[in-house]
Amino acid sequence: MFNMTKIRATNGSGKSFYANHLCSNDYYSEHEKVQGYWRGELADAFGLRDKVVTSEEFSLFQRNVNPKTLGRLTQKNMPGGPRFFDFQVAAPKSVSVMSMFDERLIEAHRESVRIAMAELERLAAVRVRDGENVRTNNYATTGKLVYAEFMHDTSRAFDPQLHTHNVVCNVTQAGDGRYKALETLEMCRAIRYAGKVYHNEMAARCRELGYETVETRDRKGNVIWYDLACVPADVMERFSKRRQQIEKAEAEFIAAHGRKPTLSENNYLSTSTRTDKMLTSTSEKVREFQMGQLGHREEAQLYAAAKRAKEHGSSSVPLDCERIIEQVRNVIGELYERESVLKLDKILAEVLNRNLGRIKLQELKKAVKEIPELRNLGGNEANPYYAPQFVIERELSAIGLVDQQRNVFDAIAPEFQAFPGDRSREAQAMLIHGLLSSKDRFNLFRGVAGAGKTSTLQEFCKGLRSGGVTDIYLVAPTNSATDVLKQEGFEQSQTVAGFLLSKQKPLAGAYVIIDESGLNSLREGVEILRLARKNNYRVLFVGDARQHTAVESGDFFRLLEDYSQIQKFSLTDIHRQQNEEYRRGIFECAMGQHEQAFERFDKQHFIHEGKQKYLEEAAGKYMEYTEQGQYLNRAILVAPTHEECDKLTDAVREKLKEMEVIRGAGRETEVFRSWNKPKAWLKDASNFQPGMTIGFIRNMKGVGNAGEVTRIEAVDGKQLVLANGKRIFAKGASDFIDVGELRKIELCEGDLIQFRVNLKAKKIYNGTLAHVSADPGKVEILYSDGRPRELIDMPENYAAFDYGWVTTSHKSQGRTAENVVVAAESLDRKAFYVALSRGRKEMSLHCPDKEHLKRNLAKRTGERTSIHDLIRDREIPSGAILPLSEPVRKQKAETLPDFSYKDIVKRTKAALRKVKAMLNDAAAIRRMRKHRERLFNEYTRFEAEEPAVGLIGKVMGKITDLFRKAEVVPEPTDATARERVQDAEQEQERETARLLKRKTLWKVFEEAWREYVEKRKAYHALHGGGEVFELTDREKTFHQEQLSHRSREESPEPLPFWMENWRETAENEARKSRAVLVKRLAEEKRQKLDKCWALAEKQWDELISSRKKFYEERHMKSEFRLWPEEEAFVQAQAERRADGLEPEAIPVELQNWQERAEDEVRRLIEEQKRELLAKWKDAALRWENYLAERQAYQDEFYSGRKYELSSEEQQFVQQQELRRKHELKPEIPEWLDNWREKADALRQREYEAEAQWKWKWKNFDKVWRVYRSGRKKLSTSESAYQRLVEQRRSAHKLPPEYQQLPEWMRTEEVLEIYRRQHTVEEIRNALGIHPGDEDQPINPVRKTYYESRKAELAERIAEYDRNVILEKLPEWMKERNPGKELKEKIRNGIYLKYRCHVEDEKSLSSMDWLELQNRKLKAKAEYETYEYRLLIPPATQKQIAELEEFVEAAYLDSYPDDLNREEAENLLRELREEEKRQALEKERRLHPVKKWTHRTLEALHQAGRLKKLPEGICEREARELINAITEHDPANEFEKGLIRRAICDGFLPYSVEKRLGNLTQGEYRELLAQAQNVRKGAVIERAHREQEHLRQGSRDRGGMDR
Repeated sequence: MFNMTKIRATNGSGKSFYANHLCSNDYYSEHEKVQGYWRGELADAFGLRDKVVTSEEFSLFQRNVNPKTLGRLTQKNMPGGPRFFDFQVAAPKSVSVMSMFDERLIEAHRESVRIAMAELERLAAVRVRDGENVRTNNYATTGKLVYAEFMHDTSRAFDPQLHTHNVVCNVTQAGDGRYKALETLEMCRAIRYAGKVYHNEMAARCRELGYETVETRDRKGNVIWYDLACVPADVMERFSKRRQQIEKAEAEFIAAHGRKPTLSENNYLSTSTRTDKMLTSTSEKVREFQMGQLGHREEAQLYAAAKRAKEHGSSSVPLDCERIIEQVRNVIGELYERESVLKLDKILAEVLNRNLGRIKLQELKKAVKEIPELRNLGGNEANPYYAPQFVIERELSAIGLVDQQRNVFDAIAPEFQAFPGDRSREAQAMLIHGLLSSKDRFNLFRGVAGAGKTSTLQEFCKGLRSGGVTDIYLVAPTNSATDVLKQEGFEQSQTVAGFLLSKQKPLAGAYVIIDESGLNSLREGVEILRLARKNNYRVLFVGDARQHTAVESGDFFRLLEDYSQIQKFSLTDIHRQQNEEYRRGIFECAMGQHEQAFERFDKQHFIHEGKQKYLEEAAGKYMEYTEQGQYLNRAILVAPTHEECDKLTDAVREKLKEMEVIRGAGRETEVFRSWNKPKAWLKDASNFQPGMTIGFIRNMKGVGNAGEVTRIEAVDGKQLVLANGKRIFAKGASDFIDVGELRKIELCEGDLIQFRVNLKAKKIYNGTLAHVSADPGKVEILYSDGRPRELIDMPENYAAFDYGWVTTSHKSQGRTAENVVVAAESLDRKAFYVALSRGRKEMSLHCPDKEHLKRNLAKRTGERTSIHDLIRDREIPSGAILPLSEPVRKQKAETLPDFSYKDIVKRTKAALRKVKAMLNDAAAIRRMRKHRERLFNEYTRFEAEEPAVGLIGKVMGKITDLFRKAEVVPEPTDATARERVQDAEQEQERETARLLKRKTLWKVFEEAWREYVEKRKAYHALHGGGEVFELTDREKTFHQEQLSHRSREESPEPLPFWMENWRETAENEARKSRAVLVKRLAEEKRQKLDKCWALAEKQWDELISSRKKFYEERHMKSEFRLWPEEEAFVQAQAERRADGLEPEAIPVELQNWQERAEDEVRRLIEEQKRELLAKWKDAALRWENYLAERQAYQDEFYSGRKYELSSEEQQFVQQQELRRKHELKPEIPEWLDNWREKADALRQREYEAEAQWKWKWKNFDKVWRVYRSGRKKLSTSESAYQRLVEQRRSAHKLPPEYQQLPEWMRTEEVLEIYRRQHTVEEIRNALGIHPGDEDQPINPVRKTYYESRKAELAERIAEYDRNVILEKLPEWMKERNPGKELKEKIRNGIYLKYRCHVEDEKSLSSMDWLELQNRKLKAKAEYETYEYRLLIPPATQKQIAELEEFVEAAYLDSYPDDLNREEAENLLRELREEEKRQALEKERRLHPVKKWTHRTLEALHQAGRLKKLPEGICEREARELINAITEHDPANEFEKGLIRRAICDGFLPYSVEKRLGNLTQGEYRELLAQAQNVRKGAVIERAHREQEHLRQGSRDRGGMDR
């Protein structure tokens, strides 16, 4: 990354900066220097190119000395100005880490830095201050720098950090060869471009070296830089300690100041957090330290990665020319969506950022020039302005369409009287009269905020209707704004988008009013102009260019106001603000005087500085305006950023919760917040990443509804794979989706929310407010003024909403309330004007830093630059905007004719004059008829509207045109030719006459103007104040207009009345001139008087200073005071100055003050000696009294001991002796008078320590008694320990703590006592109760406090004991054979659990007594249940074993240890059922129903024997079902044959054969199973006999096998 720091290097000669910061690496070894090299085109001029930097040369540049000639380097030498500019370039952290293992990366970094610096060097410039550039900021590009290059490899925190300091000298060479100071403005503006050049080159070189790079993106998907894929993220984080230090410092700055640091403050934080340089470390030690932070495995991985890169070689494949052009087109589509013009570096930087390492810089620059739709507007040759062709054509079209449509209509209703009888609305009435009298198609109405635009438009509409205009349409930027217009009576209102896209347009002749036109983009404005001309509308644009503009590119309203000839009407009288100073401040904002408005608001205490608490103070002011949240519609809360909105919302909601305006338990809800990406960004699928959240801004059929959100699972080419299983093309879905993030908010009853996406079916629009109701599924929709509208169901799955307590300044435009509260760290001028003008009564602006806010207000205008702005400011040549190309003109001519209605009127009048002149001439009549035919063919044919056709129709039309015969045009005859020649001759004669007449008129005007100017000059010379004669603004304007008429070859305007009454103007100007003369003379007199007074004050100050010095030299200890004569002289001088008189000279007696001062000094010395002696006597007496009082106190409370001086008192006695010896005043310390308080405090501490000691030993005695209980005789070790404890008690030491007890004494009972003692001590400390407070003899306040807290102390201790018992109760109840004592403990514990212990039941109320009885019954029932469980024996070993089997089979995680037999059996029963269920599910999954079985079930179902076909059963269940149904069905012959075969084989008895006649299916299955069992038995028996036979044969052969 790139950044720049200004280096003044004013101390010394610059050698220290060179030695300490540049030639030393960041581990700063004293003996290891870093060599720097001189670079830059200007280095050749000094003979320094590629030479090593030395401190001598560096020092010469710092002192503005030419190192070659040793003369002055630049003409001017600014002492406090910067001498160097340090452009620092840091490599990505992964590259810095890998450079420890691969030195090739260091060389790649060095070469990449030089390429980036070469791009910056092309922008080096020098300020131009001659000719017309005097006192301007204009500059000329030189492209020459000289800079020192120093490369370091370590940060101040010893992290590997590869970075280069390019220290640029503040000098360049102008075109005339002279050396001048460097202008770095363009270099700083393009610093991001230089950083991307570096990243691009470095990424390409890393790939060439064999490394794989990965893009690093922020949470919004923007590419930041790249990293090497082989370096783990945790390693990079481990080596980023320096970045963490700076971030910590930034966080502390924000916590202290309530705002983010500026760029200069960031640089200061960066330098202030640097550690001192270590002069003892070496590169080997630092590298060893760095490697020591890596694990062995990590180090091996990084070594292996470097080795693989060297073996693998280059993997870089740059983009070809076509792909580069495609990438440039993608970028300019996104950038120019919100900007009209951009400099080349912005385009190049963004293209590089998206293709790091894949684009060659020179090929990219060439590709930009080859894009025809991107125009080079000129400007700085090294960094020109670029704009798309469509922006140029839109600006030209906007201005041209307006200028061509002047004086094309008649006035509508010039006689209409607006606001009759209301003198307060005269300005509005005059404006309405002007609009109704206008003959132009387009008019512009600029109304400042609060000027009454709405009432003016209402009255204007009345005037339109009185003039016969019935179709009046109002167009607003948003749906919410149209709702407001409809509430104010404008029924025919719609949005701009609806007006342009609607198929049903207003009828011809309609009057269209575009409200808040400042929010219209250039594209929308041009479309409105074209539509109005095509459909013959008249349009009024209403707005304020100083308020917010459209998000889309182009400030249409300001373009018309500043650069077109549109007729402008303004309304500047503000009526909204009721406070005079508030109204004046808003008026100053409307006039562009924002700094003056800021000062006014600050003086009137409208602006409040709150540091880190400014948001909390803003919330408090909002609560004050709304009367603690009771009347929420009385104030608007405004904050400029989402971050400030969120923090301010939290602060307001906390206060509203306290006042219970927001009620109930909150429920957490996820809402969607947009990232406000351009539409061109959304069209490119490569910008999306898996995991991003998208929201639907309108219904997308089959994919999602407006307000819903989903996540992106994957990006497949140009398609996005969504979490709901749908696939969408990014380009086609860009009109339906938005990208952002989900955040969780808490919603409570009474919360205010704001919708972000339109739901027209429910009349919910972007900006609609609603209250959360008590029903979680319903919200109450509000009108724009805060009134409730209706209660509706909250849209299902709708997430496009947020809190509505705070709004941004953009959304507040158009809203009004009684008061407005603004909280902002910084504001631009537009946001300042809009936000502060929303209130009627009061305004309150809260900020962390007033000066910071004021500085940002001066710098940030909020306006976007247009092409016409650049021409006006001479940034680009006036010829940069060329006329529209011929193909474009032909395309536009298909829709609009190339002439105006004004031309038609002129030509028609000329034709009528010809008719009247030639009415009796037959030839003339014939010529007239032919002329009319030509007019018809020329104009009417073009006016015919061409029917709309589709793409296929247009293609077919072009094809049929190829086969269409050309129209036969009759050739002109000789008579027609003669007529045309005669017409041309007559027209030439008339034109000559008009020229002569115009020349005559201009001669008359010039003579009259010359005479007028001479008269004015003569009168001014005779009666003026002696100043140079100048024309007034009115005279200059008139003369300039006349010259404009002359340049257009038009006749001059008639002479105005004020030229005839020239004397009146001359007298007024002469009077002004004389007033200026009087003012100048008065000013000269005042300046002379000020000089006299300055001299007098200087003399007086010198006199008094000499007197003071006289006193100080004599070491006078008394305060210096003026003598009475001096005070009288000072008073007299002040009165003379107030009266405007000259000062008097200092009297002689005051000037000769030395002798009087000597006498005064001698007198003061004697008085001081007497005063010092008295003070020492008094001090000795006070010391004696102090000692006596201390001894009396000692006798009272410590009888038998003599009082001894403390170390402090002994030191005081020694100091007093020294002070008396040196004749200083005695010192009287405070403790000399306040010793009793200190003594009482000491006695109190001693008492408390003694009480603490007794309390501790009392507790230890209790522990010892508990331990000894049950022991009749102590052992030897116990007796020895008892003697040791008594020795501690005798020595007045504290008893041992639990950790100090011997092992044999640390029983459970002892531990429990210690725990209770520790808890009691914590409770006493929390309540502020000390041991011994119950019998406090010294401080009765402590005893009173103890009495007030005694009950609470006992209650807390009892609560602890109860909790201890309840904790032990489950363990006690697990005992299967409890004794009587344990059962009693359990019974008391259960009753204690239900709080059944009440000291005095009689004092309870009836309801409390009943509640107590219920608790006792519950406790009794639980104890009886416990006793019943004791009667049931525990679980058997068989049950336990079966449970263990279930645990091993994962049917059960665990089971209680204390299960009884009954509980174990119930649990086993459930587990067996679960085992059966899972076995059945497994069988159904592994053995589904076979096909033939399923066919059998279907046959039974069709036969009506099975009601419903079963689903999801297994083969066994299906067979069992079939068997159950066919149990009594007769067996078939095949089945009977199987039974007969089994009888014959001997597997069934012969008696079965008798039953074959009536054999059923059930009997058949039983017999078949019986036969199979017998067959299996026979097989087993036969196999057994064979084995026996084999064994027998083996024995017969002597055990040998065959």
